[in-house]
Amino acid sequence: MYYKTDEQGNYLGVKSETNEGMEFFSTTPLPTDIAKVRNVGGVWVNAETEEEILSTREVPQLVPLWCIKVILHEMGLLATVEMELSKLPEPMKTRASYIWEYGNQIDRKSQTVAFIGAVLQKDKTEIDTIFINANNIEL
Repeated sequence: MYYKTDEQGNYLGVKSETNEGMEFFSTTPLPTDIAKVRNVGGVWVNAETEEEILSTREVPQLVPLWCIKVILHEMGLLATVEMELSKLPEPMKTRASYIWEYGNQIDRKSQTVAFIGAVLQKDKTEIDTIFINANNIEL
């Protein structure tokens, strides 16, 4: 027996198979207090919008800097961030360059993240998503 969900992870019902290969699907509704339940990354959450989903997920406060760079690269935004870093006035340009090139981790509440958010015009939820995705990179 297993839960059936749509592409967005919304609960559709319960599905089971018997030993004879017969299939049974129930569209039994969920109780109204959990009517918005979704399966997000293998976790059932009571959420409908992306903001509600993110509010149920823990946003890491520190992630490896290389992971942030990978996510920004995959989003096609890394070159934009690096170009804007190179436009900073001195001594901020040199300091930011050293942080960006040689830093180990990046703090969600840092000025660097605030700068990236401003440059890319990303809101808090979008930055949180970048941090969550960066933290979930597996090699």
